[in-house]
Amino acid sequence: MKKAITALILAATLAFGCSHSGALVNLTAEDVQNAEAMKAAAENLLKTWPVYSGIMVGALGDRIKDLPQRAIVAMATLDVLASKQGWTDYELGLSLGLRIHIAAATVTEAIKMYAPDLIDLLPALI
Repeated sequence: MKKAITALILAATLAFGCSHSGALVNLTAEDVQNAEAMKAAAENLLKTWPVYSGIMVGALGDRIKDLPQRAIVAMATLDVLASKQGWTDYELGLSLGLRIHIAAATVTEAIKMYAPDLIDLLPALI
């Protein structure tokens, strides 16, 4: 009787594990597809980065120094990345993160300059 119960528990555990492994494989396959799409987007964005970098430098002029230092460093890092060919997966991910960082810092600084009262509301909105 004890062996039968143990065998039943083992069979149920094995069946439960197998039924979930399919979902896990599907989830990881979707993750790979998403990563491949992000890599392709990052490559395209790095190819166009010099244009956007030039626009920001040209539009801001000397006021570029008013941006947070971390945004200036992120822009310089993207300038270096964009000047090379054949990026690693890490560099592609880094480039996307840096663009997000620049956008967040730029928007925050613009709000501070033109609508400083909104800064106090932002944490409540998030």
